[in-house]
Amino acid sequence: MIPAMIYFLGVDQYTAQGTSLAVMLPPVGLFAVYNYYKAGSCDLRYALIIALAFIIGGYFGSKISLNIPIATMKKIFAVALILIAVNMLIKK
Repeated sequence: MIPAMIYFLGVDQYTAQGTSLAVMLPPVGLFAVYNYYKAGSCDLRYALIIALAFIIGGYFGSKISLNIPIATMKKIFAVALILIAVNMLIKK
């Protein structure tokens, strides 16, 4: 989604990342969890602890990333995508 927003919508890296988070949060966070909870497949204690870690990590991670120059951020993102792609090709 992030590369598509950058190339097709012409938004910058920061806006694409922030918008991507905003798009995913409600549908993933609400409806999917509801189904798992109904089926008894959701441990809310673990979820709350991990969510707290995500909140803290997300806050500080976004503060750090917003201070990285856009050109550097694009390179970091590109390297991450390449590493993920190579890993997917190598592993079965």
